[in-house]
Amino acid sequence: MHRIRLRRRSKTRKGQGGFTIVEMLIASTLLAIGLSAGMWAARQDALANAFEAQGETLKAIGNAGGNEYILRYYNELQKAAPSIPGVADPYQPTMAELKAIGLPIQNFADTGWTNLPYRFRFQRVPAGCTPPACDVNGLVYLAGPLTDPATGGVYGRGLGEAISAIGGDGGFSDDLSPGTISGFGGQWNQANPMGSQVGTLAMQVGYATLGWQQFLRRDGSLPMMGTLNMRDTAGARHDIANVNALDAQSASLPGSSNANSMRVGSTYFYGDTQNAAVRSQPGGGFYVQDVNGNAADIKSSRDIYTRDVYANTTQANESYVNGWFRARNDAGMYWEKWGGGWYMSDPSWIRAYNGKNIWSPGTIQADGNVNSAYVSAWGWMNSAGRLRTGEFLQIDGVANENWGCGPNGLVGRDGPGALLSCQNGLWKKLGGSDPPAGSLCGVQWNTGAPTVSCMGIGWGGGPMACPGGWGRTEVLVEGGNHMYMCVKY
Repeated sequence: MHRIRLRRRSKTRKGQGGFTIVEMLIASTLLAIGLSAGMWAARQDALANAFEAQGETLKAIGNAGGNEYILRYYNELQKAAPSIPGVADPYQPTMAELKAIGLPIQNFADTGWTNLPYRFRFQRVPAGCTPPACDVNGLVYLAGPLTDPATGGVYGRGLGEAISAIGGDGGFSDDLSPGTISGFGGQWNQANPMGSQVGTLAMQVGYATLGWQQFLRRDGSLPMMGTLNMRDTAGARHDIANVNALDAQSASLPGSSNANSMRVGSTYFYGDTQNAAVRSQPGGGFYVQDVNGNAADIKSSRDIYTRDVYANTTQANESYVNGWFRARNDAGMYWEKWGGGWYMSDPSWIRAYNGKNIWSPGTIQADGNVNSAYVSAWGWMNSAGRLRTGEFLQIDGVANENWGCGPNGLVGRDGPGALLSCQNGLWKKLGGSDPPAGSLCGVQWNTGAPTVSCMGIGWGGGPMACPGGWGRTEVLVEGGNHMYMCVKY
């Protein structure tokens, strides 16, 4: 091999020298090569930017045209033979038809950057489904391969830029599977509407696509990714109407009127960090009913505090009140087990219900009068005042005149009915006096026969004792027996 050495000429004594012709040619060639490489790189960057812009445009048409078309005509597109006025084939509308029916794609050209027309294809899934068990999806695509205008070949870098601009709903057909449009990273696949064409750029549309992730699905198939905000940019709040059932873990209802309340009809259910309340309209009330509208119980394992309770019946193990038990009308208190109670049917009397008796092991006190058809006592009956009867006073206590008694002032009667009073320890007839001297009283037999006390003084098994003013005397009887008696001095 021959080497060519290029060198600059040395300086002459007469001045500075220049470059040789060969040196100039080589330098020009290298400069041209450098300029060509730089221009090519710039050209490739510009082409990639154009493909990226094409992807952004296809995405915009996909959302404003494809997804909006599904949104407006979803129910019709579910049918096996849909009919949409102004569209010849509802499953393959044209750009011109979609513009004519008012979709917001008026500012887009009918063709892309490489003069390929935009096309739409929609389909029901699954195949052969019956509404409403059908979904609708589709593709918005360029009707031809997206190629390098200079070479005519599929430009891989450009397709990558276009897919990145579209996002997860973007896809294209490659040379390994030209009959399939594959999404980014193989996340989704659809049949290539252009057959087995390599380089078809497309975007999937429909409710299941990423373009609809920020929207609610009417069929509930998409879960919420964040909070549903019903407040618009102007600050106005909006309603959710015609809800059948609302399933929630909690509800925050700050509100401005009836804050912390949930409204049902014209009633508010209120709650804060400690209390709960039902706020009805003035004159309204609170009712507890079962699902059939029948009255139901209010049950609590703790205390219930309220002002007034209106009820047909109230059942409790025990009731404590700091004020009154109040019964209205002619009602009162009733013991169901025994059928008795207390009630009032006039302004004067408290009555025992069902004619029940009143019993107390203690004292029953009346500071006023006691009126009764019959008063019975098996002990004493005390009165701080007088005992008065409107008829007769019947005395069942029988005593014997001149018998002993106590205390003084007792009143009784003898066998025939004469009144006796206890005077100085002896029963005396009213207006009577001490028995005359020689009067006999009491008897005691030496045989053990029954004895009779004298003036209330009994002897038991001991010798006979006589009251004051009386002496004991012995009387002999037939048979050698004798008895002892008291004789008045």
